[in-house]
Amino acid sequence: MQLRRAVEEEVESSVTTIDEAGELFSELASHVDYAEASGEAEYLAGLSAPAPLTLMTDISHGAGTAIPGARSLREALESEVPMWVPVDASDAMRGHRFVIADRHRAYGLWERCEQRFPETRGVAETRTYHERVSPWFAWQQGVSEILVAGLDGSTERVGEAATTVVVYTPRGVRRMLPDLSDEDGDSIRRVVAKAKAGVALPEARVAIDKVNNALRTIAFDERAASVKYACTGWILDDDGVLVFGAPGGSVDASGPRPDVCVVAPVGSAPGALKTSSLGSLRVDRLAKDDEARRHAAESISLTLGITPRRLDVGVAVIGAIFSAPLMLATRGVVFIQGGAGTGKSLEATVTTGFQTDEHPDKNRLPISIPKSSKVGAKVIAGWARGLTVAGDDWRIEGLSQVDERAARGTLTTLVQAGYGAAEEAKGTQQGGLRAGQVSQATVLVTGEVGPPDAAQTSRSIHLRVEKGDFDLAGPGNAYDRWVECADAGAPNMLFSSYIHWLAQRADAIGGLTALMREAESVRRAWASTRTEERASETVASLAVGWHYLRAFLDDWLLESVLPDEAALAAVFDTLVRANVDVAETTSLGARLVEALAAMIQGGSGHLTSHSNGMPTPAGRWGWSVRTSNGDESGHMVGMGPKLGWVSGTSHTPECDRRVTIGVDGLKVAWSDVTGGQQWSRETAERAVAPYTEHGAKGSPKSKPRLADTPDRREGYVMRLDVLGLSSEEADGVAIASREPLTCAVATHSDGAHHDFATHIALVHGGSLDVSGCQECCDHVSARHREAKALR
Repeated sequence: MQLRRAVEEEVESSVTTIDEAGELFSELASHVDYAEASGEAEYLAGLSAPAPLTLMTDISHGAGTAIPGARSLREALESEVPMWVPVDASDAMRGHRFVIADRHRAYGLWERCEQRFPETRGVAETRTYHERVSPWFAWQQGVSEILVAGLDGSTERVGEAATTVVVYTPRGVRRMLPDLSDEDGDSIRRVVAKAKAGVALPEARVAIDKVNNALRTIAFDERAASVKYACTGWILDDDGVLVFGAPGGSVDASGPRPDVCVVAPVGSAPGALKTSSLGSLRVDRLAKDDEARRHAAESISLTLGITPRRLDVGVAVIGAIFSAPLMLATRGVVFIQGGAGTGKSLEATVTTGFQTDEHPDKNRLPISIPKSSKVGAKVIAGWARGLTVAGDDWRIEGLSQVDERAARGTLTTLVQAGYGAAEEAKGTQQGGLRAGQVSQATVLVTGEVGPPDAAQTSRSIHLRVEKGDFDLAGPGNAYDRWVECADAGAPNMLFSSYIHWLAQRADAIGGLTALMREAESVRRAWASTRTEERASETVASLAVGWHYLRAFLDDWLLESVLPDEAALAAVFDTLVRANVDVAETTSLGARLVEALAAMIQGGSGHLTSHSNGMPTPAGRWGWSVRTSNGDESGHMVGMGPKLGWVSGTSHTPECDRRVTIGVDGLKVAWSDVTGGQQWSRETAERAVAPYTEHGAKGSPKSKPRLADTPDRREGYVMRLDVLGLSSEEADGVAIASREPLTCAVATHSDGAHHDFATHIALVHGGSLDVSGCQECCDHVSARHREAKALR
């Protein structure tokens, strides 16, 4: 070791030309006896052979030319065998460049130079020598294209190619920089900045240019070319073989495909997959014998056992996971709703166990709805083709108005991504998921509240869960047993083997398109046997997943681990009926909210302040001037029944004001909407739940402390914009001033004044006080009703 350090120090301090290096190596060769005695003969032999001058005659061969008795230039650069490697950097370099390398060190980049001497006796003498440009160098080892796959598995290039650069340091360390952009990979300054390899740029500008030219030209014709896929799912490779790609491991009909590389979506931050559970997605763990197959199949029973009292929950989740690789045109979104602590997020980790090799952890689910953007949700759902994506923790409680709106946008995007692109999915087609952008992922959502609107409900498979539905109590509970099974890899082995089986089936029947067409025919046939058209279409995707899972396990002779077909049929019927009920309830909720808003705006119902007094401005909340019995005193009274309370004053920011609908107010709206049907508080609360700010334990009824409001009232708390009462959003015009405008009763006598007052009331609803003018009150109320009808 002492000899080696001495050699390195001597080379660094004294060698400046190739000739000097050759002389040093020859001198070192005379010390072989000492090296043998010190145990470093092999290292010394490496320094002294082959002799550096033996390759001088090969300079003219240039870059990429095989070195006599050695290997190609690329192999030389990647080799551990010591040699001098000639490199032709380009004509612009004014000569050839040399890389001097051995298995322990890279001595840098050298330039062949010529020095002309004056003619002597008519003969001009030219002397050639070699000068070191830099003690380190870098070269572009390879370039990779980024591809994405379409519906039929065919691929196309997206974005720019990625370049891999290797930096050889003076100490012999090779620092690899993968996946650099074209711009970064062609700039030696950026390479040095990113490498953090302890190397410095040469001081001279011309030397920097030489090192940069070498980066771009060394072994250019021998750069490795590779392909990376910026999506998961079915892919047709360069040979036309159908492969299911995943970042942790891919598979085709023949078995695992370690050569298939799946990377993060284009534009993602470096290393994004390494910090996400999405990077652990893999489908290459195949069951190789009967014992492994039995162990893998048992994961189905363990999954169903997590909810022993709710077979429908396990059936829905498993059906979604195993239907995802079939990429059906119409899919249902499994929506698990329950309060905090019910176990809904733990159920979502089932997707982790089947699709990845990491420990199931509810904190590692790919999408947290309150923390994710709708753009991020769309990117993930578009990237995870043929797999199931879980979005966790949809809620309203504890979120600011801005955060709630963002969460609603994320949820809407995620649920819409799970719809599919069937012809009848008009909301999907009109919502931005058009041809070429359609998600091919299946989606599972958990939340404390249900889908916020009827459109989402109609495509969701809604599962309401409560504490006790999940077996989570005590050590050795059903969920713990399932986690133990997942840690052993059984669910992932089953899913991987299932994908492998689908690949074989696709090859047998004519390819991916034939497989998808077959799955679609199964879905349509199942849905056609039910009368509830939309609900049946939604649940049909789960039935298709179970259909193919049963056929797969039948090939394994392990179909007995599944529930019998009659039990599954009963569960599917339950899911269809529940889907219809939820859709009707959601529609009921929208109608109740509309009725409440219409009564307040139309003056057939009113709100009071939290102290049960007149709110300000009174005309906005269903109050009008008393006119009965000829009383023209100008006193304001609430019109119609009291519906609830409004917080704050006319000076409170709109975003901080809330309407609290009381139970009696909800009863009034119920009677109006249902035509006098018997009151059902449970049904009404469930219907308005998506529109309220929830209280403790996810209840739609709450008693919050609100801004500028000392008194607290219990009821169903809603934002003004939910009821269509937000003056800041009317006609898209913001309130310019919150100072009240007073109607001049003595001077208004023509319609022009009424029109102006109406305009102010409609656009700046919180800033007009017409309490002293009954004519204005009536006129404004009428125009409010007209405007609402037009909207």
